[in-house]
Amino acid sequence: MEAAHERLRAVIAAQQDHRDDDRWKRLRELLDSFHALEEQGKATLGPVTWSALRAASSGGRTFAALVWVRGLMQDHRADVEQLGWLTTAEFMYLGQGRWQSIETMATAAGDWPPAAPHVAVLLWPQFVDLPPGQPEKNHCDEWYDKLVAMRALVEPLQVAVQWVQATLQPSGPQ
Repeated sequence: MEAAHERLRAVIAAQQDHRDDDRWKRLRELLDSFHALEEQGKATLGPVTWSALRAASSGGRTFAALVWVRGLMQDHRADVEQLGWLTTAEFMYLGQGRWQSIETMATAAGDWPPAAPHVAVLLWPQFVDLPPGQPEKNHCDEWYDKLVAMRALVEPLQVAVQWVQATLQPSGPQ
């Protein structure tokens, strides 16, 4: 459990410091630890109870969606940085979960050429931009679309770490 917290802190630090290679490495490690915690949860609580606990809350569904996307990447032999990551400079939030694509321009010598601003916030890829796969029988693909896609990189990771810690702690649900 502590490894997941440490890896989350490492992802946050790499993101804040704009260390791209380190960010991807730390994210891979965190997703791998989520997979290990998934296996631990099934072994400790039983697969039926574990699945029910995941489905019972948005935190559990977020955790399941992140474990699912890790598996999808492995199935396609894709690395995390190969996903279709988006930046907030490519989209504008309209509210109520709606985003619109935008093009950033800058004035230069009376002209308006496209600009590539430095952006610190990465958004998880949209579901339709992920590698193709079969529909997931436990709805993890749907949960990804609703709870992870188009969210800032760290947001669903924090939710997942909080949920799995509360669930697998000795005083958590049994």
